Amino acid sequence: MTNSTRTGADAISAASLVKLVESIPGVAGMEAGVVSTLRAIDARIRRRNGDQRARYGLGIDHEQHLVTVEVSLNHGTRVLTVVEKIQHAIKDALRDALSDAATDYTVLVRVQSMS
Repeated sequence: MTNSTRTGADAISAASLVKLVESIPGVAGMEAGVVSTLRAIDARIRRRNGDQRARYGLGIDHEQHLVTVEVSLNHGTRVLTVVEKIQHAIKDALRDALSDAATDYTVLVRVQSMS
């Protein structure tokens, strides 16, 4: 159940960030590693009330101010350029949702494969 009046840390969901990341040129898609897969499964099993922080390939840890993104990139793309675009896009989205608190967030991008 989504509540459009949420504010602060709950105002941004992993699902919205996944769509944002997948729209960046050079990104083939999300490619979950072991850690994000286990977090997403844990969130579903526990059926956390309104927990939107975990998706396969992306996790948001508001306590540690960390966003982890696991992606597959298109073959022939400049890895550093695409990683920087992902980091900037997520930081911009966090800044819009969280205002000044977003400047403390670290965005870790793991390139799992090139396809």
